[in-house]
Amino acid sequence: MRRRDEGASWATIADEVGLWFETLRRWCAREDTGPATSIVPVEVVDEEERAEVVFVSPSGFRLVGLDAASAVAALKALG
Repeated sequence: MRRRDEGASWATIADEVGLWFETLRRWCAREDTGPATSIVPVEVVDEEERAEVVFVSPSGFRLVGLDAASAVAALKALG
């Protein structure tokens, strides 16, 4: 907020730090609302490798990217 106190516009400050001015303005506006409660720690884990099923029906519709159980469920639902 020091730059704003010096008279710099949101657009000028945003250009200086490489952000869109509205993003910067909103981040700074949240500063007055107290600590953020929606940010929580997360753990990033490696993605499981899984077999991918691609099914093409005689009428031409495709099921792509489903695991086997999901493909069976989709086919049952389609009748």
